[in-house]
Amino acid sequence: MKAIAHGPGGFAEKYFASFRGAQMFKPTISVLLFFWVSSVAAAPFTPWQQNQVLSALENYCGNAWCEGDFQYQFQHLQCNSSSHSCRLAFTLVKRGTSQRKQGTCEYSPVSSFHALLSSEGGPDSLNDSFLEALDNCFEKLEHQFGAAPAR
Repeated sequence: MKAIAHGPGGFAEKYFASFRGAQMFKPTISVLLFFWVSSVAAAPFTPWQQNQVLSALENYCGNAWCEGDFQYQFQHLQCNSSSHSCRLAFTLVKRGTSQRKQGTCEYSPVSSFHALLSSEGGPDSLNDSFLEALDNCFEKLEHQFGAAPAR
């Protein structure tokens, strides 16, 4: 077995010198790590889970909101784990016209994926409190758009 030299110019000094050189990058690494953690915190759901919620909304809409004077085009669901909320972005289109309005609805508290999708009733079963919050939000936006909501 060979001993490792610990004196000046030995293996240990050369090995640890490379780590001392890396110390100057420590602030940069810390900043990058902060932004990576922040981006992970802003997206508690995977893209697959977000698409599951959007798909469930599309399916539900055909039997609810989309039967009236308006068509909803759901575009994006962004959830934030630090505020425990999700924001749904969509376009509201008035039937028979070219009128469009961009809208967002916010829902909280969201502690997990199942706060939006219920495990009961199948894979596209939306949580009742989530639906109620969206219903209230959509009703306000339809009213602002200039027509009485069809409910």
